[in-house]
Amino acid sequence: MAGKPLILMVEDNELDVSLLREALNDASFDVDIVSVGTCFEAVTFLERAGKHRDARRPDAILIDLNLPMDSGDQLLAFIARTDHFRAIPAAAYSSSQKRLAGNAVFLPKPDSFDHFDHVIDWLRDSCRTSALEA
Repeated sequence: MAGKPLILMVEDNELDVSLLREALNDASFDVDIVSVGTCFEAVTFLERAGKHRDARRPDAILIDLNLPMDSGDQLLAFIARTDHFRAIPAAAYSSSQKRLAGNAVFLPKPDSFDHFDHVIDWLRDSCRTSALEA
């Protein structure tokens, strides 16, 4: 991992992205967050195609399950079955409970700013693990 950890956030709601940025800042967890609004753009980012050709490999991925044009659980499945993405820690990050296939991690979106601890802990652990595997 070069420099700060990179988190790819697949989220169409900018308020949710801003809340996570603020929570990470308050926790003194210095990371870069790239947010994309669709699963297609997430795959483009991961494959370093188009405008993302210079993208770094993310250390962790948070995926909203309720996207306007896509299904986040399909993106989770794509990551899990693709050899060069499988090692990247990825989690469903959603306000709606949904049964996920396989060993997918589910992180409920916090209902208040004071409840981000579980998300921050998962991100710290995932970024640490990702750095060891790089």
